[in-house]
Amino acid sequence: MKLITATEAIKALPKSRKIHCFAGSLGADWDKRAVVRELKTAKRIAWVDDMFSHDLAVEAGEESGWFGRGVLRFDVQHLGLSPRPPADGG
Repeated sequence: MKLITATEAIKALPKSRKIHCFAGSLGADWDKRAVVRELKTAKRIAWVDDMFSHDLAVEAGEESGWFGRGVLRFDVQHLGLSPRPPADGG
């Protein structure tokens, strides 16, 4: 896990308008604007290893629009910002 800022997370979001999210065992596509709002009000944001590539973990803040107020995991796939070494070892 590597903690990052909301600004870093927003810059790493894919260009697509929808971003997939897992919250607990529920999965859904989120509008990018809603993801940005969650990032701006999050308690903590981190890159995490996730077997389903949902590697941007967001601990929802008190002002979250999400009813669950827990950890949201977005499918960003690090976009080259991973703390992991490249697959080719280089």
